[in-house]
Amino acid sequence: MLLNKILAVLLAVVFLTFSGLALAGPEPEKPSGNTEKKEEKTISLKKGTKFLEEEKEQEEQEGQSSEETEQTEQTEQTEQTEENEETSTENTLLYINGTDHPYYYPLLSDEEKLFYEGYERIAQNAQTAGYSTSVFTALDPSADECWKARDKAYEAMYMDHPEYFGFFRKAGTKCIYYKSPNSEGRYQVTFTVETPYSDYEQEMTAFNAAVETFLADIDRTQRPEQIALAVHDKLMDTVAYDYSALEDPEKKDSYVYTAYGVLVKNLKGQDNMAVCEGYSHAYVYLCQLCGLDVTMVHGDAGGSLDSLGAHAWNLVKLDGDWYELDVTWDDNVGTNARTTQGEGNFREMTNAMNADTDFYNRTSHVYFLLTTEAISHRAPAENACKFDYNGGWYTVCADEDYHIRAGTDTQSTADLTPTAYGAFHSYESIMAE
Repeated sequence: MLLNKILAVLLAVVFLTFSGLALAGPEPEKPSGNTEKKEEKTISLKKGTKFLEEEKEQEEQEGQSSEETEQTEQTEQTEQTEENEETSTENTLLYINGTDHPYYYPLLSDEEKLFYEGYERIAQNAQTAGYSTSVFTALDPSADECWKARDKAYEAMYMDHPEYFGFFRKAGTKCIYYKSPNSEGRYQVTFTVETPYSDYEQEMTAFNAAVETFLADIDRTQRPEQIALAVHDKLMDTVAYDYSALEDPEKKDSYVYTAYGVLVKNLKGQDNMAVCEGYSHAYVYLCQLCGLDVTMVHGDAGGSLDSLGAHAWNLVKLDGDWYELDVTWDDNVGTNARTTQGEGNFREMTNAMNADTDFYNRTSHVYFLLTTEAISHRAPAENACKFDYNGGWYTVCADEDYHIRAGTDTQSTADLTPTAYGAFHSYESIMAE
């Protein structure tokens, strides 16, 4: 059945955080340039609130200078981190990712990659209370440059790895960094799990089973564009848009923003319910497992530039070219509709439309495999789909709409997002193969 396309969907804007990903929350304060040797940053577990920052006094050990104390602490912390990492493999067995080349990681600087790798280690072990891992960076933690690198790395991992939904939404992690460099001129930054992802085994087992069931119907020997279409179409058949999330200003059900909400259930226990962020994460993860190059886009979308709402959608690479697609809007494409009843009632017309396979297919692929230019502003009547019935008619996508990407002022990875120029593939061309 055709649903009303949502014009103002909720988007989790990614900020620098290590627990319960902040949903459009304020940016964390940068550390002040004081003289203390060690600072601890505790991240609020309450979503959408200001990050909490605590500065702890460094207690000097008797008979040692503050510099010697710090060096001792760094050595002890490093040894503990190495011990943790040696025993962490058994904890990561339920995390599965089918790509050896996630989109954002290769595009990061060396320092950003260090933080990305640190985040990934802590995410893979978020179920283990007390697990610690360290990053040794050339960037001074008291400088903005370091914070920007950390933010960009975290955001990149968030979009590269949908399978870490439990870390992003449920775990709580603290970060300690030392303001003085070690003998090699690098600064130690240590992440420690304080609030573990306690539902790890139960949720990851359910998630992996749902993924396996989903992909059982996808022929991964097909051409890439056919796989991209198959995943798109089955997602539309699987998930329903969670409109109740629009009436949840505190964003309590954070799982509607995840692939888990799409493939398993939201936090209210409703099966296969999500918003655009969840649709996009699920598309990334499923296509990764099918061997496709894929990523997601954050920005705003709506029927006019005055009515834009936060939104997320996808990019997929086919035969060397990038294409944009929006599974959420294809699944909810019944807006921008104009209708006259004609003879008979609207229910009869609706039933007839739903029974018309060709009409359904055209209306559910309006936003599939477009260029960036085309999706940015779809002009009136482009791809409009008209259904005539007993002297009446129903037209979908009759009015213009917009997809505007986020800028670097709100998304630190925005400068790395590819532009889609692909024009060879389309829904029609794939169906003709």
